Amino acid sequence: NTNNTATDNENQAQMVDHELGHSGEWIKPAYDLGRLRKWTGCWDCCGSESHYSIQCESIKQREKWASEKEEYKRVQTNLKASRKAARERRERWKQDYEDQLANEEQIRQDIANPGSKLDPYTYWQKGKKPSLEPGTCLSAPTIQQRNEMVHQNYFEALIPEFKLADVPMLVSTMKKNSMIEFFQDQGLKTLKHLSTYLEGRTCCMKHDAIGAVINAQKAHPDSENIQSLCVEVLGNYAQHVDTQPNIINDHECTSNSINQLRMLQNHQHIAGKLLTVIRAVTSQPNRQGFFLDSDCPDVTLSILNHFKDIDQVLLSDGLAVFENFGMTPRGRKELIRMRVIPFVVDLMKERRTKKEGHVQHVMQASVGICAMCCTEKEGCIQVLEGDSLMTIFNSMKNMVDAHKFQLRGLVMVQNLSKIPEGWDKLESVRGAWQWMAQGTDKGNILVHYHTGRLNNPGWAIGDAPNPTIFDHMHEIPFTLDASWDTQKLREFMGMKYAWQNFNLGYNTASHDNYFNIVKDLGLLPFKDETRDDWYARIHTYEQSNDVDLKQLADRMGVKQEKKLVA
Repeated sequence: NTNNTATDNENQAQMVDHELGHSGEWIKPAYDLGRLRKWTGCWDCCGSESHYSIQCESIKQREKWASEKEEYKRVQTNLKASRKAARERRERWKQDYEDQLANEEQIRQDIANPGSKLDPYTYWQKGKKPSLEPGTCLSAPTIQQRNEMVHQNYFEALIPEFKLADVPMLVSTMKKNSMIEFFQDQGLKTLKHLSTYLEGRTCCMKHDAIGAVINAQKAHPDSENIQSLCVEVLGNYAQHVDTQPNIINDHECTSNSINQLRMLQNHQHIAGKLLTVIRAVTSQPNRQGFFLDSDCPDVTLSILNHFKDIDQVLLSDGLAVFENFGMTPRGRKELIRMRVIPFVVDLMKERRTKKEGHVQHVMQASVGICAMCCTEKEGCIQVLEGDSLMTIFNSMKNMVDAHKFQLRGLVMVQNLSKIPEGWDKLESVRGAWQWMAQGTDKGNILVHYHTGRLNNPGWAIGDAPNPTIFDHMHEIPFTLDASWDTQKLREFMGMKYAWQNFNLGYNTASHDNYFNIVKDLGLLPFKDETRDDWYARIHTYEQSNDVDLKQLADRMGVKQEKKLVA
């Protein structure tokens, strides 16, 4: 009975082996840019990657492999259909967009033609935006009718078509008709459009557009619309490098901006643009005296207090004005008198966890003000009051990637360390010097002077178990190992088994040729050299000599095969 049972088990095992034998073919590996192509380098019956295997892993593995191939084919088929549908949607969208552009161009032509009498209702229907009411006369409107149409799209639609050759006439008309609000409104809107690109700004500066804007400001002090347009135009000029000198050198623009800032400080939009103009002017230290003689610093601080939680752009421009004041001794004394440092520290405390674009500008300007004020002893004392220094440190830790912010903070710390009170305050902050100096060679050594697992009790070899980068290290010379052969190099390269050779694109003949080439060139691994270091050395040799050792070994193998066939 025992012999019969053993015989039955052997027959059953032979039947299982016969069923699990590879029923498909071996698919040679193919590579796309050095990566193995999908469904290659394996048996097509079960997906096994071992070329010399005799049988499949299991029947379930065969079924799983077949289902994966079917799913891949289904996905590829659906992908073609979805891409076709996407192309059709894009063609429809493109056609609609071209029709919209053609419709808008037709509207522009109808408006620009002086002989046409376009029905306002038709214009509103075509343009799909508010316009004139039906029945308005468009052929020869009177001044009263033009004043009623100031805020309509009929005249604003012509502004993008304005030609630079007409700028002299525009500026002259604005200056001659400074008391007529309609001319000033349309002229300022046109100048605002021209200030958005370089050629327009250059042409406007050539024909004294700033003078026309200042005349409009003086002629209509009670019109919020005119004042808003004026500061927008001046703000655009102040933001661009090509027109900043004209704003800076215009004394009338400077005095007028201060007066407007004082009268319109409760208007958020106008105050923001005026601060942009003042920011450009105060960037020149020789022009700051006019602002410091007036109440401009106090008015600016009042505006920032009022809008600090509403408009981050306005807040950034206002702090930049204070930062410009900090470039001169008189400006720093004015900032210290106004106690701007506690104000900016409170701003940093509220925004130290935020990293939006304008918030970073606010943080940088705030710490820049502190750094400049700390050149004066009174400024250092204000920074050392309360928890101001810890607030700045915490902000620096949260914004490590902002290099300008870090640099200004370090300058501030350098200024604080020059007085005894500042040095004592910095010493009382735990790990302050280590955190600020980390990342540098001398700064990293500080950790060895404090208690802990990296502490060095003394300077002698026995008392310094943790060497630093400045300690002399004995270099181990590179020596060759004379016992290298083909099999050892294959194992060193991570190709101990045959399937690993195929994954890396080698066979026995090509690897033997590769070993001979490396040996002849003296590129065998050194003693105690790691695999990554050896690969890096091989790659450096190939780049410097413009050669690929693997391709050279493959070519030698092909030549040997041809000789054998012949």
